[in-house]
Amino acid sequence: MAGVMDDTRNTDAVTTWMSRAAYIPFIILAVLCWVPIVNAEETDFSTTQLGEPLAAVRVHGNVTIPSSEIMQHIESRPGRPVTPSKVTADVKALHATRWFASVSPRVEFSEAGPVLTFNVVEKPILRRVAYIGNDKISTKELTALTGLRPGHAYDVLINREAVRRIKQLYLEKGFAFAEVALEKGDAISDREAIFRIKEGPKVRVTKVRINGNKIASDARLKTKLQTEVAWFGMFRGQYDPSTIPNDVAVLTRYYHDLGFFDVRIDQQVTFSDDKSSVTIDYNINEGTRYKIRSIELVGNRVVGQEELLLEENQKSGKYFLRRLVNEDLEGMREVYGNLGRLYATVEAVPRFIDEPGLIDLVYRIDEDKPYIVRNIYVDIDGDHPHTKANVARNSMVLSPGDYADPNLIRRSKSRLEGIPAFAAGTGGGVKIDIRRVEEEGGNPSVFRGQSNDPGYVGEVDLQVYGNTPSGYRQQNPFVQSEADQAEKTQNGFRSWNPFLNSHGQGSSKQPATQQTPGRAAVMPTGAASATRFPAAANGNQLETMQAGTRFRPENPFVGNTAQPQLAGSHYQRKPNPFATEPESVTVAQNNAQPYVPGVNRKERPVQTVPVNSGPVVQTSSKSNGEAPGRVAFAAAEPQVSTADASYSGSEVPAQTVQQTGALGPFAEPNPLFGGTAQGDPFSDIPEPGFVDLLVNAREAQTGRLMFGAAVNSNSGVLGNIVLEEQNFDIFRWPTSPSDLWNGHAFRGGGQRFRLEAVPGQDVSRYIISWSDPFFLDTDFSFGLSGFYFRRFYDYWDERRGGGRINLGRQISPYLSVGLISRIEEVNVSNPAVPTPQDLTDVLGSNFLFTVGGMVRYDTRDSAINPTEGYLAELTYTQGLTEYSYPRVDAELTNYYTVWSRPDGSGKHVLGMRGQLGYTGDDTPIFERYFAGGFQTFRGFDFRGVGPRENGVTIGGQFLALGTLEYTVPLLANDSVSGVAFTDFGTVEEDVSLDNFRVSVGGGIRIRVPALGPVPLAFDFAYPIVKAPFDEKQIFSFYVGIQR
Repeated sequence: MAGVMDDTRNTDAVTTWMSRAAYIPFIILAVLCWVPIVNAEETDFSTTQLGEPLAAVRVHGNVTIPSSEIMQHIESRPGRPVTPSKVTADVKALHATRWFASVSPRVEFSEAGPVLTFNVVEKPILRRVAYIGNDKISTKELTALTGLRPGHAYDVLINREAVRRIKQLYLEKGFAFAEVALEKGDAISDREAIFRIKEGPKVRVTKVRINGNKIASDARLKTKLQTEVAWFGMFRGQYDPSTIPNDVAVLTRYYHDLGFFDVRIDQQVTFSDDKSSVTIDYNINEGTRYKIRSIELVGNRVVGQEELLLEENQKSGKYFLRRLVNEDLEGMREVYGNLGRLYATVEAVPRFIDEPGLIDLVYRIDEDKPYIVRNIYVDIDGDHPHTKANVARNSMVLSPGDYADPNLIRRSKSRLEGIPAFAAGTGGGVKIDIRRVEEEGGNPSVFRGQSNDPGYVGEVDLQVYGNTPSGYRQQNPFVQSEADQAEKTQNGFRSWNPFLNSHGQGSSKQPATQQTPGRAAVMPTGAASATRFPAAANGNQLETMQAGTRFRPENPFVGNTAQPQLAGSHYQRKPNPFATEPESVTVAQNNAQPYVPGVNRKERPVQTVPVNSGPVVQTSSKSNGEAPGRVAFAAAEPQVSTADASYSGSEVPAQTVQQTGALGPFAEPNPLFGGTAQGDPFSDIPEPGFVDLLVNAREAQTGRLMFGAAVNSNSGVLGNIVLEEQNFDIFRWPTSPSDLWNGHAFRGGGQRFRLEAVPGQDVSRYIISWSDPFFLDTDFSFGLSGFYFRRFYDYWDERRGGGRINLGRQISPYLSVGLISRIEEVNVSNPAVPTPQDLTDVLGSNFLFTVGGMVRYDTRDSAINPTEGYLAELTYTQGLTEYSYPRVDAELTNYYTVWSRPDGSGKHVLGMRGQLGYTGDDTPIFERYFAGGFQTFRGFDFRGVGPRENGVTIGGQFLALGTLEYTVPLLANDSVSGVAFTDFGTVEEDVSLDNFRVSVGGGIRIRVPALGPVPLAFDFAYPIVKAPFDEKQIFSFYVGIQR
């Protein structure tokens, strides 16, 4: 019909849509059924921990790089389980090759098992690398620097980084005007990397001038500079502009340390016309040097200002010197360290005032609270560690139960670094981490040194498992082994710590199977309320003690003040490998007065305060029934009891702290002071915290084969060959051939074994020796040695063979004692003619047996180049059997720093030495005193001073020698020094000064670090007073080289 439209098209569309919609439920159902199938076949690696091994590892998407090449960088292998961490490491390894733009791992499941697939997208390939214009630096060196090679992935960013590296290398080598451009390789479409280099001249620093300096010389300030001047304008001294700002900063700091806070330093760089040399000028305006108007301490409440500044170095009215301020800071930290305030901080802040040239010096102090060492854990690290943990523990000067003194912790670390068995150096082999013990409801804070390190989580388990060897030494006077406990209780020998428990007399004996001694630690009474903590040494016993017991401080850092007993705290122990548990403990309280804890640099009197006695609870499976005594501080004391003692082997009953109130003097106020206007003087004393010391030591290479040579005016030319093992263990015999090949046999005990051969022109010596600095894990050192010695003297030849036995002990850091026994066979031959009777008497073979003792006190700051301190040594020797004679030797050496530069360098040192010796009438000629030579009496020949008979030196029975020596540095870096000296004294047949000699002279000392710590010595001396028969020697020297 005209004008009428048939719209059947829309109707068909609707019908079609409706017919298709009927299939939607089936499609949804199919999708829902398919999804679990997909999940069953493919799994995201990041959320899956497969328990079955991989069936295959594949690489997908690589086009130009072979799969075999890629698989070399993948650690995951068929037959091994897959973990997210392993896959993540593989992805990082593939990215590190720089071959791929992306790497995507996935895990699929097949009938054979899981399949790990890495989908990779390759980067474009670099076809060519070229360096144009490089004449001074080889292409090989540049290739190693950039890492670019044909066939590697092409990356524009890597090419630009290569430009920066090449330019930096040229700058470091002195090419200050070098230019590097990227001709090709800066566009995404490139496939080549071409570097165009313009090297320019090599610029050397020919002169450095310092202008305006008055307080210090040019030479001294130049030793602080990083910029180096070329030698003769041709060697070294490359110009590096980056060193100039560092030089300015260093010089500015140097002046600030001397009190020049307004100093201004400008630099000026002048190039030569051809740009090959440069002159650098540092123009200094020193400004005003500030003096100290007053010194103020802020924040000190526990320790008074008089004690903190007891040895004040930086005084008011004097110029500010950072060196002296640092010494005062160290002294204050030492005081707080002695009190166990591990995290106490002291900082010096200059406060400027309106008056020019004056400042107030303010010491800001945060005293924190005391900390006590709870546990010391040791971990020996290394590729194949074999060193015993006791090697480290023996050198610790801290024990569980001691104050956590940072000075002693640093000293322990220094001693550990000095053990040859452990590596030392920056980032080296010894670390001591300090971890606060976990408090109620919190986590332990971990510290390294004295700085909070919240990111530290610990890389190794530092706890040592297993029982300590039976001979483990008892260094801590507050803790005893089971074997020693009863005897020391009866003798009354015990030191005291105010935070350790006191004990009454009771049974502490164990069955025979429990007699293994170990290091013990008594838990302090000042633990946080309701806090649980393991014993400082698991299985350690508490000592029993009677009231009125004597005390003997065995620790040199603990004072010998009257020491009371505190009430013990009840706790239970957890297993610890350091010791075994006693069968039972009896705890009693003693009458005592309060004690101020800590040991300061100088003893101060203890102020005692009378207080009421607190409650005492005495519980034990075997009590002696003694009545409890009085407690030092009136406060509710924790009750003490022990857990069931019925156990065997390494099973140790657990121990728990059960609080019955506040802890000792650290909580409830003292009723004697609570109502006064001043309050309780003990109310501000914080509860002590506890820390664990985590010692990690990495083994070093301890076997050495050394060759050396020396020449001196006494012995001529000497060779030196040494085979040494510094981590020897004479008790670790091999149990199988593998122990010999893997290095476990005879190693790991911290002992020292040495074979030495010293062939020489006039003297030869061959020695085999063994020593143990902590014999059987005690404080005693023990050594054995055998030797053969040959010497051609002017008037006879001498051969000696025999051995020595040494036993010693380090009483304190300065005091040591020792016993020495010597057995020798001495053969004297080829005598001079005419032969004195004393020499005739000893011709042929002679048997020598001596025993003796030695006491040594050494406070020198250095054993080789001392500048202050003194050495005192007294030795007594008694000859026995064939030759019976006494011998007494005494030596005193003292060093004083007379003058030094304001920065503490350039010390003028006055050294004084005196020697006295006497030996008995039956002393053979080869054991008498002789003098002369660079070691004893300069200006005289070796053994040229002493009595003579028929022109032959026969030695004396009395020796008196002295030396005065003044040392002055000749160079700004103190590497060369001049000495002026006088030697005086005599050697006589009896006690007299009849033939007193005097010599005067001078010399130089040259310190060459590459040749060892001992300086080269060259001396000229002339005797101004001598005996007619003495033999002179004007020049003496010593040169030694060792590798």
